[in-house]
Order: sequence, then C-alpha cells, then structure tokens
Amino acid sequence: MAKFKRSSKPPQAKHQSHKTGSQFDKRSRLDSHNPDRQKTTHAKFPLVATIADKVSQLASLLDARSGFRLSIIMAGMMLADDRRVAAAWFASAGVQDDWETIVYRCRGGEVTRQYKTFLATSRLTGGVIRAVIVKFDNGGWATYFCTKAEVSVRDILETIADRWVIEEFFHDTKEVWGAGQQQVRNVWSNIGCWHLNMWMYTLVEMCSWESSQEELSDRSDRPWDNPDRRPSHADKRRSISHKMLQNQFNVVLPDTPEKQQLQSLIDHLIRLAA
Repeated sequence: MAKFKRSSKPPQAKHQSHKTGSQFDKRSRLDSHNPDRQKTTHAKFPLVATIADKVSQLASLLDARSGFRLSIIMAGMMLADDRRVAAAWFASAGVQDDWETIVYRCRGGEVTRQYKTFLATSRLTGGVIRAVIVKFDNGGWATYFCTKAEVSVRDILETIADRWVIEEFFHDTKEVWGAGQQQVRNVWSNIGCWHLNMWMYTLVEMCSWESSQEELSDRSDRPWDNPDRRPSHADKRRSISHKMLQNQFNVVLPDTPEKQQLQSLIDHLIRLAA
C-alpha cells in the first residue's frame, strides 16, 4: 500500500466560525409591519413562459414573505440591458419607492420626512457605518452616515440638524461679514475682528427674530428668486441697513408736494446701494 505523502505547501486558510448572525441579515425586519411602506407585488413587465415557471420554483424555496421579490428583481435584470447596478434593476422592474417615515426635531420644531437606512463599510472610517438617506419636501435628498452603527436614525438626523446650524454660521460670517478678510497686522487684531464679526452676526439674528418674512425680505426686484424662501442672514442685514439709511434721509427730506415722489426715488436708490 502506498504511503500518504504530506504536501510541502502550507494548509489552506479556513474561515473562522461565526457564533452570531450577520449584521446584514434583514429577516428580522420582516417581522415588523410598516404601514407607510409601498409594497411592490409584481413587476411592471412580468417574466413569461418557461423562465417565469423556473423563477417561481426558485422563489418557493425562499421565505414566503420575501420570495415574491425574486421574480420582480429578475424581470428588472432582463430589461436593464447594460445597466448592471442594482438600482437599475429595481427601476426597470417598476419597484415602488421603499421609503420609511420619521418625525424628528429640526430647527426648533418637528418635521416629518421619508428616509432609508442601511449598514455599509467605508475606507474613511475603516469599519461599519450606518448610512441614512433623507428625502426632502422639494424632491431633493441627502445622505448622512454615522460611525456607530447602533445609533438610531432619529439621533443621527437630530445631531446633523444641530450641527448644520454651525455650518450656516460659518458660511454667513464669512460670506456676509467677510470674516478673515480684514487684513490687519497681528494675531490679536485678527482675534478682535473675528469677535466683531461674530457679535454682528448674533445681534442681527437677535434683532430680526420677531420680524416677519415680508418685513425682512423683498424679492420683487429678483423674479428669478424664490419669493417663499426663508429670509437669509444677508436679507436680515439688508433690512436693517435700509432702515438706517431711510431714517437719515427722512430727517432731511423737505415737506413739499413732491415728497412722496422723492421718497420713492430714495427707496429705489437705497435698494441699489445696500
């Protein structure tokens, strides 16, 4: 009998056994009913003939709660042609928007928006992240992520809403007040200018807090702009500047029959100047 001869090559590496389930296992999601979810029961253009029968047999081997999706996805794969991303399969199959609804705190009030969430991996963080896609009322959407996968979607969105206020502050302080562009000679003068810019931002926001939108922003001379857009910090600064100039001109404006005409002309010039 021939003797067994051991190979000189190192043994093949084996995967470690996982005692816990995969973090990407979505079967537990099927146990909770979501009334806001739009369920797609069949493809826009279903499979036909023999392939429809074969796919139906494959689907019978899957969980009945999700197996019906197999024929829908494969129908989309048949029609997606050279578009090979999964999103193209779903679009070709006519899958309905699978968005969930959430109510969370944003800008001092509660808003209701639609979202999607999933776990992913990122080279930026070197581990698992939770991604959240949010759809806004105007049809736009934004994607956020958190490096702690166990954090809830509501906590992520509320943290981002609070953090975005800081981004708006830096944008307005630099764009409206020109922070960092004062060209002074030493570091202490720069610190003083930064403080002045931040104080001006704070005072303008505070003084405009109780003012109405019509009082703060007049976009009649800008037909391309959205008249319903909330007043920006530049609008609030411009409103105060207009009042300063109007008060000064009204003091020296003579009480003549042409006063109303002169007042309209001055208002027009003020809008051009400030």
